[in-house]
Amino acid sequence: METILMIALIMAVTELLITKIVEVMGCKASSYLVFAIVDIVAGLLILVFALWDLRNSVGEFAGIFGQLALMIGEPIAAVFLIGDLIVWKVSKKAALSEE
Repeated sequence: METILMIALIMAVTELLITKIVEVMGCKASSYLVFAIVDIVAGLLILVFALWDLRNSVGEFAGIFGQLALMIGEPIAAVFLIGDLIVWKVSKKAALSEE
């Protein structure tokens, strides 16, 4: 359980850091959009690594890192993406109710 929480924390901090860097660089896109794009790219990178590891590994534990990446990394990325969508919808609804 601690491993999953640590991976989730590392992914969240990395994605928030990249989102903040993009904001500082002067990008006019929404923070929610930037976070979603970074999360999608992270999910695709995890998928590419997992497929590469499953395809190219040899030996007794062939493909174990790819399987772990698919079982742990992809669900975390999906939860972050769904969470970003929910927070975006709620903030959009709150902004419309203020007007």
